[in-house]
Amino acid sequence: MLIAGATASVATDCSRPLCDDDDECRASCQRNLERAAEADADAAAAAPVELAALSCTEATVGAGDDEVSERPHCACESEERNYDLWGGDGHCLVVARNASCLLWATELPRDVCVPGDAASCAPVCDDLEALLTEDASRTVTRTLVEAECNFSCYCTADIDGTCFTYPDFGLEGLGPESGVPCP
Repeated sequence: MLIAGATASVATDCSRPLCDDDDECRASCQRNLERAAEADADAAAAAPVELAALSCTEATVGAGDDEVSERPHCACESEERNYDLWGGDGHCLVVARNASCLLWATELPRDVCVPGDAASCAPVCDDLEALLTEDASRTVTRTLVEAECNFSCYCTADIDGTCFTYPDFGLEGLGPESGVPCP
């Protein structure tokens, strides 16, 4: 608790770089790629994902700049996570392990299910289950292209022919919109 007029001090110096040189970053970036390869091996060795159709509800979807619409959503669940699926717009609903899009909303009908009828989501959940199983069995090639110390580490990796530049704290958050074809 601060006393009136007192200021808090923070132990870290935000003006100090988080890395010293490109070699340090190269090692950190390579460790991220190795962790991703280990996760790939775990995914390939794991039992196939089993999804259950949890519900179909009406939900609000942001469809672009200030455009909002109500439409049915399927909720499919597995032991690891839940998937919220709707149809009709250009969003990537599920990102593959290689950061491409496994399932685009445009691949599903706008009225993907009947609100209140969870069973109407079963075909969509079954299709996603098959896509996730195929993705888990696919070999993903990741190669470090460049590492740079620019206050903190930035990595550029070739992931199945698409290049991604990202901070070195991990590959999470990469998606089809963030990659460019590798030279």
